[in-house]
Amino acid sequence: MIVEVLTAAGCRHCRRTQALVKDAIAEINDHRLLYREINILDEIDYAVQLGLISAPGIAVNGELVFPARPSKAKLMRLIRDRLAEC
Repeated sequence: MIVEVLTAAGCRHCRRTQALVKDAIAEINDHRLLYREINILDEIDYAVQLGLISAPGIAVNGELVFPARPSKAKLMRLIRDRLAEC
């Protein structure tokens, strides 16, 4: 499962979201989880395809699941639910 953080350069909310996702992935500690950071300026077509309006955002397997930074509990619940579906 790929967890993507969509970011913009210089965005402090993006840095916090990156840290949140990395922390959640480390805590879940499942080898099936992959982390990817996407600069929306470099991959604008992908960000538009996902429906992202502004950074940061979080996508899982190519689906925008959080258009803004969620709580750690919500993020971990979503990741665990998606892993259970695999």
